[in-house]
Amino acid sequence: MSHFVHTFSISSTVLTKKKEVLDYLNLRVSGILFTAIYLDDHLTYLFVKTKGRVSDLILLLLVQKGIVTQLLNSDVSNGNVDIPIIV
Repeated sequence: MSHFVHTFSISSTVLTKKKEVLDYLNLRVSGILFTAIYLDDHLTYLFVKTKGRVSDLILLLLVQKGIVTQLLNSDVSNGNVDIPIIV
């Protein structure tokens, strides 16, 4: 079964309300399997693994929430995907 991994660049202000943003997406987008927010070299990334192509919906929800965002990539994944995990 194919899954989709969507990568977004988001504003760093999300780091202060990370749990709120992830809960917001999980409640509104069906088929989310995994979400992670990752900070690297002063850029903040949001990774979302889903069962379908929902990158446009995620982008719309983030913008409606007032989060500055940009879709960087949306790939089909047939197996495991290396997504950075933040503890």
